Amino acid sequence: MLFRQLIALALLPLIATVPAISSDATEADNPRKQAELEPISVLPEKGIPATWIQGVPVTHWEKDKVYVFEFWASWCGPCLAAIPHIEAIHKQITAKNINAQIVGVNVKDASSPERLKQFLAKRTVKPSYAIAVDTSRNTENLWLRPRKVIGIPHAIAIKNGNVIWAGHPTKLNADFVESMTSPDFVAGTQPKEPEKTEPNTFRVHLEKIAGLYASGKTELAEKELSRILDDKRIPSSIKQDALELPALNALAREDYRKMNACLRRKADAFPQSPENLHAVAYFILTSNDIPSDELDLALAEECLIRSTAITREIRSFISLHRKQLRMLGDIYQRRGDREAEAKAREASWLASSECDWLNQIEKKLKDDSGNSDSLKIYTALANGEATLPREFSQPPSAEGKTKIEPASEKSETPESAQILKFFDSIEWIHGNAPKELPANGIVALNFWDTPHPGPRDFLMRRPDEWLADTGVPVIIIAIENKPGRARKVLNSPAYATDFPVGVISQERFLKDFGSKIDAQHLPTTQILRDGKVIWQGCAQDLPAWIVEEATLPDYNHSDAEARRSREKKDYRRKLNRLREIRQSASSGAPESEEQIKAFRETLKEQPTLYMRATNILAETAYARNDFAAVGKFCEEIMQTYPNVDYIAKMQLNILNSNLDLRAANLPVLILAYRNIIGSGDVYASAYWQAISQVYAEMGDWENAVYAAFAARDATSEWKLYQTTQTHKQ
Repeated sequence: MLFRQLIALALLPLIATVPAISSDATEADNPRKQAELEPISVLPEKGIPATWIQGVPVTHWEKDKVYVFEFWASWCGPCLAAIPHIEAIHKQITAKNINAQIVGVNVKDASSPERLKQFLAKRTVKPSYAIAVDTSRNTENLWLRPRKVIGIPHAIAIKNGNVIWAGHPTKLNADFVESMTSPDFVAGTQPKEPEKTEPNTFRVHLEKIAGLYASGKTELAEKELSRILDDKRIPSSIKQDALELPALNALAREDYRKMNACLRRKADAFPQSPENLHAVAYFILTSNDIPSDELDLALAEECLIRSTAITREIRSFISLHRKQLRMLGDIYQRRGDREAEAKAREASWLASSECDWLNQIEKKLKDDSGNSDSLKIYTALANGEATLPREFSQPPSAEGKTKIEPASEKSETPESAQILKFFDSIEWIHGNAPKELPANGIVALNFWDTPHPGPRDFLMRRPDEWLADTGVPVIIIAIENKPGRARKVLNSPAYATDFPVGVISQERFLKDFGSKIDAQHLPTTQILRDGKVIWQGCAQDLPAWIVEEATLPDYNHSDAEARRSREKKDYRRKLNRLREIRQSASSGAPESEEQIKAFRETLKEQPTLYMRATNILAETAYARNDFAAVGKFCEEIMQTYPNVDYIAKMQLNILNSNLDLRAANLPVLILAYRNIIGSGDVYASAYWQAISQVYAEMGDWENAVYAAFAARDATSEWKLYQTTQTHKQ
């Protein structure tokens, strides 16, 4: 059961809580049991956690001292997200010498206190408050179960042994913790909710200003803009966005002088905001509609120099700092200033995580005389005296696909005309809408729901990319619940695509396609021939022969439709069988693993079902704490579907969901990272670095060195830096 929860976490990282074990939960509605089910309000000292890995241990309740216990687990995303918030509170109450102590209690990784130390040491925000581990299960048995705690993260505040507050840790703040120490604090009091104004309320102002500029009412727009800038209630982020509107309006009118003046005003309005300064430079350097002789590169340079001076000292801005150094290099490259460009490229490389990791490895090898051979390899690679082995320099790639020549004639069917009419009626934010559909060819139409980035996101998984190699047109329809969401997502390199992207609202999608496409199963791919849908479903389940068959001159829609109908029935039959197996396994009925494995072999043409069957096997192995078997099943999936990034990323989430599970399967983690690299992921350097770190964890320093240099060679900062060095020579 717990493994299924971990699978859910891997698929939906934004789940707020993970159920904890509670044997009495089903009796909560029984009136006769109500008295014994009331949560206890006095916590015995015997429930204090047994193992402490940092900070001052709590041994007993000190009189009038407030203890805030925050319960978490290493695999719980919301728990980890709460750590920076708890750390901030800890620092504030410590600075003010408040009579209170914060304690983080890990209640799910009882067997791994040493690994937890390593885990916390790698966190971007490392907690400095006390951390304990419930290794004896005293805390769970004497505190959590009697209080009917059914999810984490969860916090409990205690004074003189009495529970005075309980709830989600992010509800806490330093002032509220301080108020708990007061003698007149009333147990059960809740922290005051900060006054909030719905962000969309402010966005209405932006839409109003944009509308005024678009309609030529510049004077009214400027008055409204000034009003917003003077309003102290409005967040600075909204004001920064508002200041970009007149620049956009001037750009649309090709008034470049006015545009640059507006950008200068925006930069000067928030001179200490790295995000604002970055936005100005980004506007100048990436707006394709600005003639080169109208680009205010001096302003862009000034903004970037200002911003890098700020971001250099702030760890949370390291990624932005790196980007800005690269942008500076781009400016100097445009100017032809080779010396300044070289300095910027070098600074960008030195600020990269890949460079930092290489430095850490070098120090480790120099400090450990037992790694002299690995140090020699490191030195040879660093000096350019050796090259990487083939397996580190040329990762495996997906198999090539047969090229399909596009049809020479266009389709004249009513269905094609209807599709083209639909294309003409929507906004295209990337690429152009097709003006005709092929008569003897096909088109892949993918419906992508922008509110769901992550595992369900088509552009992150890219399962249809093989179609681009065949010559079959792929068209993406982004479904938005908020205007501008799709365009914002596409700005990230991880979501970049060469496919045309059109946008429709969620309301229109439900109106026009709701009866044909279940919104709960997005993204969905439709394969069209002559404008008619010949296949629909998850892109990863699309059989290759569909493409080949549909391009045949003698293709018959009726025969193909009958075949598709048989396939759908077969799919549903297998899906129902899997549900029966899962239900049988959950109820404790004997279900032979060999039978499940045999059934799974019939599902290889349907990856989604194959993964479901494999997860049933993995759940069984996890239930008996056979972590090696769980890893073996993850490995089998990745070997069955090599270099498919969304499958590999799913296995990574599963393997990293438990520290013991992860530790037992480090080689499988490496396979997952390699498969992602082989898929052509844009962040190959990050995955090579992750591989290097796993090898280091295994004590395999030779391969750790190779992978670290593979990460270096894959990062754009290193490539650009090397280019400037070549120019010097």
